[in-house]
Amino acid sequence: MNWQIIFSENKWVLPLAYLFGVLGGHILIGQTLSIMWELLRLEARMRNFPTPIPSASNPFVRYTWQVAAVGVIERTPYIMTLQIGRPEFIAVWLTLKTLVQARRWNEEDINPGRAVYNNFLAGSGLSIMYAFVASAVIQWAAGPSIQRDYVSAITAPVMLILANALLLFYLQRQRQQIEIEIRQKEQKPE
Repeated sequence: MNWQIIFSENKWVLPLAYLFGVLGGHILIGQTLSIMWELLRLEARMRNFPTPIPSASNPFVRYTWQVAAVGVIERTPYIMTLQIGRPEFIAVWLTLKTLVQARRWNEEDINPGRAVYNNFLAGSGLSIMYAFVASAVIQWAAGPSIQRDYVSAITAPVMLILANALLLFYLQRQRQQIEIEIRQKEQKPE
């Protein structure tokens, strides 16, 4: 571990970077994935699939509190392992997550399993991005003096938040379009 960072004069950097990476990521990733799951439900409805019934095998049944907890938990070691220069932990963690979910991604009853997998992939990718930016902010703002770059330490998180906001905007537009198509389809006489 780089103890110089912990004991640098910029003591505020470490907690703020972790807050951004873990909790900031939690809020924006949660909103993004929530819309993505809603889009899957709407597309299933548009394709006239039967309404999913709650069951453990139903790909739409999500234990949101667990998903949120895992996301918060995983981003913390992501940041830590990036800080100590051991990013291979991320690959091991993703492998563990993937092994458990893989069977579910082959189910085609409601939506193609690939669509469910893509939601998983989007959440994991966003988690890694928030962790990477948080780790970089620590280095840029509290690392060795010669490597400090306060402009990047501020710009990178802002750019990630803006990119995530644009993704949210795009997904919300997609949801609106699908809802309009569903209403039009339901109003057409058969």
